[in-house]
Amino acid sequence: MIYVEDQPRYTAWRNRWGNPDEMNELDYISDTIHPQDVLTIVHLFFPKILQHKGKYFLEDCFEQSTFDAIRSQNADNLEYEMNKTIVYDLFAYAPNDVSKEVYDKLSRVLKKSWEAHLLSFFPDKQFDVVLLNEAVNYGPILTFHQIEND
Repeated sequence: MIYVEDQPRYTAWRNRWGNPDEMNELDYISDTIHPQDVLTIVHLFFPKILQHKGKYFLEDCFEQSTFDAIRSQNADNLEYEMNKTIVYDLFAYAPNDVSKEVYDKLSRVLKKSWEAHLLSFFPDKQFDVVLLNEAVNYGPILTFHQIEND
């Protein structure tokens, strides 16, 4: 489980109050986050999915020229390659004080939400949502692809 209590921004906010033990995550949201921002952020957790020629892609990642280039080289990995999302890049303008641990936790949450989202919209399909989080990568990378039934 991922808890906000161990996050420095939340802890600093909470400690500003006279009775910090009475403050919780909902109070933090109410005090610091605008509803329009939440609606924008939801796009990370439930992205728009585009179906193209029997394949499924993140709409924001799809470009016909990239599709054609990858398909001509290796059609088997088409969805996997085109849906790669570098989590660091989602927050390219965030302050540099965000820890690797925060990105790791966020990546695990995104993975779970993508799994649920794909299952909800395409219940007759099977998808593998993959979290790549190896030292050689530039931070965590999420992707997904269909699991073909033979």
